[in-house]
Amino acid sequence: IILIGKNDRILDSVRRVDEQMSRVREILPGLPYENPPELGKSDPLAADEASFRAIFAEPAHAKLDKCLAGAYLGLSLPSAQEILFRALGEEVPLTGNLTVEQISALWRAFSAFYDDVRAARFSPVLLERDGEVADLYPFVYRSKAHEHLIQAASPSEAVDRYYAARDRKARITQRSAN
Repeated sequence: IILIGKNDRILDSVRRVDEQMSRVREILPGLPYENPPELGKSDPLAADEASFRAIFAEPAHAKLDKCLAGAYLGLSLPSAQEILFRALGEEVPLTGNLTVEQISALWRAFSAFYDDVRAARFSPVLLERDGEVADLYPFVYRSKAHEHLIQAASPSEAVDRYYAARDRKARITQRSAN
């Protein structure tokens, strides 16, 4: 989170980044705000079937989840894994081993996933492991159905609970290190 004031100057940020941390983009109070560098990724909300299929045209033998997440803006690895699970189940081949039918199933799962995003059909859940909040998702991920998921009343509540748990864990870790 970056707070920006008049003249696009950074007022402050949750995480400050200086030149030692990034040669590309500093995030410090008083500096002019710069957009993040382009990653060469596509907008998933604007994807069509032809552009989606083109991702798999190369006979590379890459992991599908990384291939998908690397192709689209804002698509995290867990979300890419969920799309793969919805399309292909547990058995996920490498990109070079996909059949035409599997690519079609992937497109349908990808489209359905982003139809839910477009329509704001969110039903946020928190993933709990060993009694602690471990992750959060915008809706129930079928690939995580066997794990302990806790329904949140709103996206804001899910984010608040997730970061409160993460901060609590960081404080405990820091105290035990001292």
